Amino acid sequence: MIGLKDLFKPALVCSLLVFFMLKGTALHKKLGFIIVCALVFFLTGDSLLIDVIASPNLFLLVLLAFVLAHIMFVIVFLKHKNNT
Repeated sequence: MIGLKDLFKPALVCSLLVFFMLKGTALHKKLGFIIVCALVFFLTGDSLLIDVIASPNLFLLVLLAFVLAHIMFVIVFLKHKNNT
């Protein structure tokens, strides 16, 4: 059964995604695109994490989504750090 906490985490990531798309125009377009992709991977991971108990095979997809999102954020951090 899906609880309230299972809905709030993906909703939070959706709100971050919308906020960044509206207010994140100060960054270079490539960096903004990478951040949007990372947030989409976080949203995918959070959404799949809801059903991971019902299907343990989904855990690897959840893990992959979170790892890819973190790698993208590291890339953005390093590129933004080198530009300043």
